[in-house]
Amino acid sequence: MTFKSKPDPSRQLDDEPPINKAVGDILAIAGGDPQQEALILGAMMAICCERLAAAVGRGRCRDRLRQLDGFIRDARPVRPWKD
Repeated sequence: MTFKSKPDPSRQLDDEPPINKAVGDILAIAGGDPQQEALILGAMMAICCERLAAAVGRGRCRDRLRQLDGFIRDARPVRPWKD
C-alpha cells in the first residue's frame, strides 16, 4: 500500500495558486465549450455567494457584489471581453 505525501505548500504556490488550479480543473469539465463554461462559472458564483453571505452576512456579500460589478464595468482587460 502506498501513501501520497502531503503537498509542499511553498512549492504548490510557486507552481500555480490553488484557487487558479481548482477553477481550471473545474472548467476542464466543460471541454472548451463556452456555454458549458458559462453554466459552470454561474453555478460557482452562486455557490460562492451563498458561502460568502453565510460567512459575513447578506449586506457585506451584496457590497462585495457591487464592487465586482464596478470592476467588470471599468476593467480594461488585455484581451477584450465580449459585450
